[in-house]
Amino acid sequence: MSNNESDDIYDEQRAEHIAEQLGITYEELASTAYEIKEVTINDDTVIKTYVEFKPESPDDVLNKIEGLENFCVDIDPFEFGTAED
Repeated sequence: MSNNESDDIYDEQRAEHIAEQLGITYEELASTAYEIKEVTINDDTVIKTYVEFKPESPDDVLNKIEGLENFCVDIDPFEFGTAED
């Protein structure tokens, strides 16, 4: 398996995990434009992870996401390693 294939599998697993946390399907998440962002403290310790959706994301999907405010919603940090693992 190439590194690109491994990265693709990791990205898909990560997106499925995020969709589950948000209460939407993987397909619904895939229809949006979003970024995963982290807030860190001095030693690069992650203290908060959140999803920031782009305004052009479909309203019908965004309306399903509980806790969404200003196109952002907090999520639990990922429960699995990096793509390189």
